[in-house]
Amino acid sequence: MMDLMSDYHRTVMVNDNISYLYMMYQAVVMGASMLAPATVVLMVAGAIHVVVGGGLYWLWLATSLGAAVFYMLVCFRYSTLYQVHVLS
Repeated sequence: MMDLMSDYHRTVMVNDNISYLYMMYQAVVMGASMLAPATVVLMVAGAIHVVVGGGLYWLWLATSLGAAVFYMLVCFRYSTLYQVHVLS
């Protein structure tokens, strides 16, 4: 999709079924898909901050970000069965 969006002008000119509005929609979807994981990490850090309290929000942010990075590395390295085992 990034390939189509990087040369959107040519894509719209060559293909009658793709419009500028559709390409704008795809850009918004791509942006939202990049923001969603960051939002989840911030929400987890905020929830830990509310439950535990204190002025250590950066610590809760680092903790939730560390968990997300750890699982991302597990997903890249190991099989699906092992990924489920790590979650349980």
